[in-house]
Amino acid sequence: MNPQGLLFTQMMRVAAAASLAALLARFEIDLVASSNAFVPGHRIRVEISSSNFPRFDRNPGTNEPFGLAVQLLPSEQTVYHDLQHPSVLILPVTSQ
Repeated sequence: MNPQGLLFTQMMRVAAAASLAALLARFEIDLVASSNAFVPGHRIRVEISSSNFPRFDRNPGTNEPFGLAVQLLPSEQTVYHDLQHPSVLILPVTSQ
């Protein structure tokens, strides 16, 4: 996000998991090779959601087969970031 608040999506990845009610799960998402110059004042934003419909199939939250679900349930994502549940985003930095 630039200092004026404009957001530019650099990349998008999907990690699917069955409903894990009240369970912790670890996800490693390879963002593949990419490059972007972040200049002073720019910010990095990470978005986590249960769906990105209509770009990808909707996630009904019921474990019914995608495209066949007749019931939709709300979902909630929690990203833990404490000593017992560390989260990390690794961004290699070059000097160029």
